[in-house]
Amino acid sequence: MERRRSGGLLVLVTLLLALVVARLAAPDVTGSPVAAPFPDPPVVGQCLLQDARAGTVELPPEAYGDCGTAHFGEVLRVYEDGAQVPRVAFGASSRPDDEACDPALRGYVAIGQLSPGNDRGNYRTSGYEPWWPLLPGDFALIGPDTLARNAGQHWMACVVLPRAGGPYAGTVAGVYDGGTMPAAYGTCPSDSVIGVRTVPCDGPHRFELFATTGLTYHLDDAEQLHRSCAAFVGTASGATVPTADGRLTVSVGVVVYDKAGYRHPGRPEDVGESPGQAYCGVAAEQGAELTGTLVGLGDAPLPVR
Repeated sequence: MERRRSGGLLVLVTLLLALVVARLAAPDVTGSPVAAPFPDPPVVGQCLLQDARAGTVELPPEAYGDCGTAHFGEVLRVYEDGAQVPRVAFGASSRPDDEACDPALRGYVAIGQLSPGNDRGNYRTSGYEPWWPLLPGDFALIGPDTLARNAGQHWMACVVLPRAGGPYAGTVAGVYDGGTMPAAYGTCPSDSVIGVRTVPCDGPHRFELFATTGLTYHLDDAEQLHRSCAAFVGTASGATVPTADGRLTVSVGVVVYDKAGYRHPGRPEDVGESPGQAYCGVAAEQGAELTGTLVGLGDAPLPVR
């Protein structure tokens, strides 16, 4: 029994000595623990590296960054405090209004370069409404995730997302001022420039829509509409010859809306008190199919098969 007790004491003493030596050998650490710096909020021009659909979405810092890789959207504007974002009624409460992102998107794509009043050609019909370039994509709001909020971040950012979904390459920044439209942001109707159903512009299609007029009770005649549409397509595409030596046709469609809001082919003057709208685009020659968007393409080879 004594031998067993002595052995136990020897083990205990050895452990205590080891702890004392380790404590003496360890350097003294002074001060208080400091959290590692948290990544900054996104900045305008960065891209979304994770998918974010309509509505307010909370994303971690690794979800936004450089646009050099395939991405799902682009940052248009950043509010330092989400409380600065206008709100809209939502049931018994309210929510941030993503329509507040509309001016940021217009500026980001430089839509003013193809708007009436910018002296670069004739984009206006002689009716009450001009040709307006299409505003590409949908906008949404994103904010910090729980970890970022706990770190003191309360920002909210406007982002643009392609209606066709992602990922995609390229950017819509300045697309109407010398840029090139990513195919994911193009508008390609399936059967005519006034078609309701669209198909992805990076897949085979015959038609691409460039612009529309606002609702109006008077439109130019067919010849004038065609001429102004051709001028618009030439500038928006950047092509020296908008019709690509006959491989493309400038296409104008006109619809009129009945009292129920349904649209039909026709002109507002032919109906009376119903407003109409014109659509401006291009069509590939019969038997050919486009495989990309033409906005900003310039005189590069036509994406056709």
